[in-house]
This record gives sequence, C-alpha cells and structure tokens, in this order.
Amino acid sequence: NGRRSVTMKKSIAFIHMVFFSFFMLSPNIVFSTTALMEGLWELKGEIKIEGATIASIPINSSKCITINSMIPQQLNDKHCSIISKNNEENAISWTIICKDESGLVTEKTVSLTFQKDTFDENIRNVIVNSKGVKTITSIHILGQRIGDCK
Repeated sequence: NGRRSVTMKKSIAFIHMVFFSFFMLSPNIVFSTTALMEGLWELKGEIKIEGATIASIPINSSKCITINSMIPQQLNDKHCSIISKNNEENAISWTIICKDESGLVTEKTVSLTFQKDTFDENIRNVIVNSKGVKTITSIHILGQRIGDCK
C-alpha cells in the first residue's frame, strides 16, 4: 500500500533523526574522569516506536566519545531545560524537556549504567505535537570501547 510505505519511510526518518540528534546534538555532560574511558565506541541496540507497524530498528554504529560529549551539564538551547539529573558512582540519568515555537514538546529521559569500557543506555522520548498527537520512542544501546579515537 502506498500510504503505508510513505508512513514507514517517515517513521524511519524520524527514528534516525532522534538517534542522530542524541549522539550529535546532545548537550555536554560531565563524568568523573575515572568512570568511563574516552575513545572509539561501538554502539549496538534498537529503536522502538510505540504503535508502529515495524517491530524495531537496529542500531549499529561507532562514535568517538569524550568526557565532554556525554551528559548535559548545561543546555545551549533556549527552548530546552533539564528537569532532573541524578549522578551516582556508575550510573547517571537525566530528563530534558524542549518546547519550540510550533508547539512541539519533547521530553527525553536517559538512564546510563557504565563501567570503564562498557555502558548500557536506555532513552525514552515522548514527543507531543501542537495538535496533541503523541509519539513515544524507546532506544536501548549497548556500548563497548573498541580503541582510541582517530
């Protein structure tokens, strides 16, 4: 069906935007320097959209992660605010809410458990558009350090 194909393409494009916005556009985060090793990390996981016809979308990527690129300490976006943040010895979590001029509201909750060279991350995004339509995505990512950044 043509409409289903267009909807599926839009859903996949949205998921890719959510995934890459997290890794490329997330504000800086500060960890204890002994908690997690900087370097090149392999990321594997999946993205699920509640109510979508697709089961999940796999994640298989690599990223150079530095101490300053992980967890929001401050936001450089006037439309966003950190509403909660919890930092323990080997776990951290935070929630960010963003509201833009069009009425789009995004709430992102992230929990991350880590060792020096591995992490387990869960992200829940709740997006409500100006008409009240809600989209919920869940992202689960396992990270493994595979070397130094190049």
